[in-house]
Amino acid sequence: MTDRRPRVPTAALVVAAVPAWLAAASGRLALALAELGVLPQALGWLVWPRGTSVPVRLVGAVAGLVLVVWLAARLVRRWWVRTPLVALGVLAALTAPMTPDVGTQVLFASMRPQLDAIAELVRDRGVSWSGYDDELPPRLASVSAHGLVAARGDGSVFVPQWAGIPDDAGGFWFTPGTTPEGRDMWGEICTQPVRLDGDWWACAMPEQAGT
Repeated sequence: MTDRRPRVPTAALVVAAVPAWLAAASGRLALALAELGVLPQALGWLVWPRGTSVPVRLVGAVAGLVLVVWLAARLVRRWWVRTPLVALGVLAALTAPMTPDVGTQVLFASMRPQLDAIAELVRDRGVSWSGYDDELPPRLASVSAHGLVAARGDGSVFVPQWAGIPDDAGGFWFTPGTTPEGRDMWGEICTQPVRLDGDWWACAMPEQAGT
């Protein structure tokens, strides 16, 4: 009996697999491009930890793996060729969404345009000026943990990159003409800040390769 069920074109499977794997590996790809200094400024927010969320990357990996298995079953007839291809797909699906922590300098450099835009907003009083949890506009929200910053009347601003529960945080400081030493970071006091460039500093950020 002839199978009359409609077949999905192979080209359609390939086209669907590409964005799925790009979503799954978005953090790794952005990090690699940032380390090479070629990541477009508009995509700086993709760098971990402010990029696409882990669930989004996991969904992309699962979808990509399903499509790889489907393509392997359709295009490769020999099991001893198909099995390694599927195994590679499983390995990629397990590793692509999990992006290692990046160095503070790499993270800062990749998001520098957006961070400078936040500093300009503070200078222009473009945030609510509560002094503790000022909400960023949507175009800049991904640069900060929870889309919030702590702006001060002297033009300084704290842009958290991580935030504990119920308090404490660490991230980037913009402090014109001074250091953030001794300043409050949502419950944690900034000690031994590291100067990044100009008036930008890092405080309570992980010490790792690239910092």
